[in-house]
Amino acid sequence: MSCSSACARNTRSSRPSSSALPSLDRPALAAGFRASLPILLGVAPFGLVTGVAVAAAGIGPLEALVMSVIVFAGAAGLAALHLFAWLA
Repeated sequence: MSCSSACARNTRSSRPSSSALPSLDRPALAAGFRASLPILLGVAPFGLVTGVAVAAAGIGPLEALVMSVIVFAGAAGLAALHLFAWLA
């Protein structure tokens, strides 16, 4: 069996065609937004508390963003903020 036709198919661009991409369905997007609103009741206050702790610790926005990406556990992030402020 020759590899010429199979290899040619495999070497073509793996980019999906525009018809294969999902379209932006506004009603579905609005339904997803409404479905995520209840979690904002917990996420927004925690973000406010974390922002106040970052400002009080004197940590810059870039360092806060990096720590937010690296430290996934929220309470550990607040503890680390206090340690950084204590060491500074």
